[in-house]
Amino acid sequence: MLQRITKSKEYIYIFALIFSLSLFLGITMSGCGTSGSVAPVVLPTVEPTDEPTVEPTEEPTVEPTVEPTDEPTVEPTVEPTNEPTVEPTSEPTDEPTDEPTGEPTGEPTDEPTDEPTGEPTEEPTGEPTEEPSTEPSAEPSEDPSQDPEDLNVTLTGFHWTQGEYVPGWGYLQVFSFDENSTLAKLGYTGETTTVDDDQVAHLYKDGVEVTELTIPSTFEDNGKTYTITAIGKEALNRCAALTSVALPESVTSIGEGAFGFCSSLSSINLHDNIAAIGKYAFQDCSALTEATIPDSVTDLQKSAFYRCRSLKTAVIGSGVTVLNEDVFSACDLTSVTISDSVITIGESAFSYNENLTAITIPNSVTTIGEGAFSECTSLAAMNIPSSVTVIGKSAFSKCNAFTAITLPDNLESIGDYAFYHCENLTSITWKGTTYTVDTRTAFHNALIDAGVAERDFVWMI
Repeated sequence: MLQRITKSKEYIYIFALIFSLSLFLGITMSGCGTSGSVAPVVLPTVEPTDEPTVEPTEEPTVEPTVEPTDEPTVEPTVEPTNEPTVEPTSEPTDEPTDEPTGEPTGEPTDEPTDEPTGEPTEEPTGEPTEEPSTEPSAEPSEDPSQDPEDLNVTLTGFHWTQGEYVPGWGYLQVFSFDENSTLAKLGYTGETTTVDDDQVAHLYKDGVEVTELTIPSTFEDNGKTYTITAIGKEALNRCAALTSVALPESVTSIGEGAFGFCSSLSSINLHDNIAAIGKYAFQDCSALTEATIPDSVTDLQKSAFYRCRSLKTAVIGSGVTVLNEDVFSACDLTSVTISDSVITIGESAFSYNENLTAITIPNSVTTIGEGAFSECTSLAAMNIPSSVTVIGKSAFSKCNAFTAITLPDNLESIGDYAFYHCENLTSITWKGTTYTVDTRTAFHNALIDAGVAERDFVWMI
């Protein structure tokens, strides 16, 4: 009996323990059911996290909103999605997920895609596509065909290079014809020959040597019209058969040696559009008889008409201010007209014109350079205006026809041998006394060698 009673107590204890546990669990479960739906809410929000969970809210919300929008809406959609995604990340964990999950997935995806994808897609895609596509396409198409500066060209053809020095004659020059030159594009060909050790250029058109050349103002090449505005360096140098050249009105400059050594050239029209004549431009054009420099020329460079042995008349226009070195040296001038625009008569400008008998120097000239009129052996009458302040070295040396000279009041200096070997000079009048004169150099062989005592000459100073 005792054993049964003991076992019965054990069963009672077990039953009481089970009853207590069941009662405790029942109370706990009933308490959890009435306190709110916190635990049940967590589970449903974790399961649908395929779309908007807390951590991927920034990336998944951006990607779904970017994909359905237009191309340039990536940046605009980021800003609207930041506002809706911040609120759900903090609130949904405390409140039911019905409201947060509705706002981010419904309103943010509708409103941001309507506003950002509407306005931004019209402005960025409208303005940039209109402005760049119209302006750049217009400029390149106009410049190459309509800019006149790009279509101005220089007449080129014959090119000489200096080579071995030949004593007594200068440099031996080597000729080469450029097939891509302007002359070639105008249908001309060229070659050289040697005559009496001198190289001569020959210009041909349709197999016939050209003697009278008319240069066009324009020509066509590869569908474009070009304007010839300049005659290039040595372009027609040594074309000995040329007798006349007609320059178009479009030409404004004549380059260095352009017509040099054209020994038969007797006629060329220097029109009023020419502004510059380069050095040696007409050197040794021995058939040229007159040179009229138009008023448009402002740059007349040295030796431009050097050694034009038949040149009788020279008229200098009003645009020239400086007669440069040797510009009309060693010609055969008998008549010279100098414009009152000239300020300086440069070194040897009119030297070795042995048949020049008279010249009038305008009152604008202030400087007569070294050797300016040296070896003008027939020059008997010449005024030196009051504007002249400097007479250079040997300026009038060997002007044997001088008999009397009047020097201006404003004269400041006379160079050595200024009147050297003026053998017939017997009378000099000096009105000023503010200059320096070396009696044994400036007038050597002028008065002293003419028999005037040195002390009398010094007294005249």
